[in-house]
Amino acid sequence: MRLVFVPPAFALVAATGFLVTHHAGAADAHLRAEPPQALWSATVPEAHRTVYLCADGVILRGLAHPLPEIHDKPCQITGRTYDTPTRYSVRCNIGRDSFVADSNISGDRTRDFTVQSAIQPWGKGAPVYKQTRHYQRVAMTCPVGWATGDSAAAGDRQVVNSVSGARHDLPAPFTPPH
Repeated sequence: MRLVFVPPAFALVAATGFLVTHHAGAADAHLRAEPPQALWSATVPEAHRTVYLCADGVILRGLAHPLPEIHDKPCQITGRTYDTPTRYSVRCNIGRDSFVADSNISGDRTRDFTVQSAIQPWGKGAPVYKQTRHYQRVAMTCPVGWATGDSAAAGDRQVVNSVSGARHDLPAPFTPPH
C-alpha cells in the first residue's frame, strides 16, 4: 500500500516516493498567498530519509491530504471530507474495498509542519498503514534550473520531476541549503 495525496487535475510522485494528488479545501485558503515556489525538505523519520522538493501552493496543499493506493489503483473519494487546518479525513474506495484516510497536521503549513497519517479499512480494527512526514521550507526559492515538482536527495546527481516524471542531470551532486 502506498500513501496518496489528493492536487487538482494531476497526480504527482512526491519526493518521498509516494503518489500525490490534492483536493483543495477551505482549510487551504491561507496557503494561496504563499510564493509560487519554494524548496521544501520532506522527511520520513521512520525511513531516515530526506528529499528536497520544489513545491508550489498546489503541491504543498496536497502533502497534507493522503489517500491510499493499492496496486497502482488510487482510492476514489466517496462522500464528504473533513478538512480543517489541523485534520484531514476522508472515506474512499478501491474497487469494492472501503478505507478511511485520516491525517493530523501540526505546525505552520507555510513554513514547517508535520503530517501523521493512518489508513485503515472502513469499519475494521487498527490502521494497516501509519506514517509521519515532516515538511520544512528550507529556501524561499528553488535551486536554479529546478521546476515545480523537481526533487532530489542530498548527493543525487539527477533531479526527478514528480509531476511529469522527467529527469535531468545535475552538473554536481545536489547539496541542500543549510
